[in-house]
Amino acid sequence: MTEREVYHQYQKGNRVAKVFKTKLGFEVDLIEGTDFHATRKVHNHSERYAENTAENWVEGIINE
Repeated sequence: MTEREVYHQYQKGNRVAKVFKTKLGFEVDLIEGTDFHATRKVHNHSERYAENTAENWVEGIINE
């Protein structure tokens, strides 16, 4: 496995969330337009939790 491997990608409008699998667990990159906002490290959670984080970002529920 590489350092970070893309598992899923979500997009709605100009918001994008990428779910990565790492050696430590899942991470979610939060992007709006060309602006990178954050990486949510959800290492101790399930793949579904990471997917929910990504969905919440693109739906506008998470606002950083």
